[in-house]
Amino acid sequence: MELLVVNSTGVLGPVLLNDFSHSIQTIKQMLNGEMHSFPELIFGYVDVRDVADLHFKAMTMPEANGKRFIAVVGQSLSFLDTAK
Repeated sequence: MELLVVNSTGVLGPVLLNDFSHSIQTIKQMLNGEMHSFPELIFGYVDVRDVADLHFKAMTMPEANGKRFIAVVGQSLSFLDTAK
């Protein structure tokens, strides 16, 4: 049996249906002015297309067996920095 793990941070990207993920709902609340306070939390973000690409590459590379991959792009941001 082979196993590898892909852990993603806040996943953002194009929305295909009206069933928004938690990450997209948070950004939507910021844009609509529905978020009145910003918790002092810091998150990393990654594009959903990059996560899909990472899953594909991990599944097709034998050397990925037994490894962990963290999907994050760029600098982590606080809620307030994300809203700005």
